[in-house]
Amino acid sequence: MRIQLQILLFLGLFATFSVHGKEFVSAIDKDIDSLCRKLEVVGLELALIRDSNIVYSYTYGKAIKRDNSGKYFFSEFNRKSDLWKVASLTKNIIATAIMQLEEKGLLSIYDDANKYLPFKLRNPLFPNDSITIQMLLSNHSSILNDRYERKDYPGVQYSSVKPGTEYIYSNINYLLLASIIENITKESFDKYIINNIFEPLEISGYFYPYNEIKDRLVYGKWMANHQLSICDSYQSYKHIDKDRYRIGQDTKSLDPAGGLIISLPDMAKYVRFCMGDSRKILKDSTLQQMRLPQSDKAQYGLGTIDYSGTIKGENLYGHTGYAYGIYTCMVYSPERKYGIVIFCNGLKINYQNAFPITYKPIITMLYNKYIMENHDSVN
Repeated sequence: MRIQLQILLFLGLFATFSVHGKEFVSAIDKDIDSLCRKLEVVGLELALIRDSNIVYSYTYGKAIKRDNSGKYFFSEFNRKSDLWKVASLTKNIIATAIMQLEEKGLLSIYDDANKYLPFKLRNPLFPNDSITIQMLLSNHSSILNDRYERKDYPGVQYSSVKPGTEYIYSNINYLLLASIIENITKESFDKYIINNIFEPLEISGYFYPYNEIKDRLVYGKWMANHQLSICDSYQSYKHIDKDRYRIGQDTKSLDPAGGLIISLPDMAKYVRFCMGDSRKILKDSTLQQMRLPQSDKAQYGLGTIDYSGTIKGENLYGHTGYAYGIYTCMVYSPERKYGIVIFCNGLKINYQNAFPITYKPIITMLYNKYIMENHDSVN
């Protein structure tokens, strides 16, 4: 009788633990569900990385895919195989490649960018002032984010401020950085990244929607006139002949400022590297340098944004992205060794509000439940 009673007590304790565990997990699912419904999210995937493992993952809504006839359809997410064009998260990878080249002694980020480009790069209002690689990395080049032509960049427009003095976010900076990678390595920037960043980190990533991956691509819903409409996230690749890619000439075609195509688990592997994974492709001191804001007026470092104000007392870094209805975010703590990746394929807010309205609440929820040493709420 005593043994039976002990068994019953043990089973009761186990059942209680299991139920409490289930309630704990479902509670945060419910909170994120509520936020997604409020924002009219089409679909969303996220992963929380702690040390070297994904300790929590979440999916909401539907993926948007496209069949061979060009017709869009909704499907369940497949976290392991779905591929996303992650927009400006790409910039952090380009910056990592540049910093690798500096560690190899092939450039200095304080060099004049003209040293590695086949054309003259100068703000005409400041013809004697160099535009350095560091200025391109930190968006302090004085180059505006306007439309431009590829040949010799005759369409590049400059601000009226001196290079190096003001933060101006510009995708063109990262096109130029990719051109520098190509002119130094004599290979396309995507091949350099695959061979020197992705392969060592055991990541599969692409800068072109090859036929073999087309059925895995996730499309987005673009917000226009207060309505969400499906759009072709990969339309810019339609007229590219990847087999005839010309080094230093076709760089723009692969969109080095926002064209990385990658799965959520593989992006999580990259975040592990940023956190300080043991597989080193950059020195810790270089990663630390990338995180440092390059001016007092902006929290932008070298391809990295300082998000430390997101949670009180936490040093967080990363990047966000937005293009063709795809919203992306990665943040990580190099000190506490955790990171968060969020991919979304459409929500009914302006993309400039994505971080405070969408990412910050989710990051805070995950931090409260999984990172804090106790479960007191974060202010």
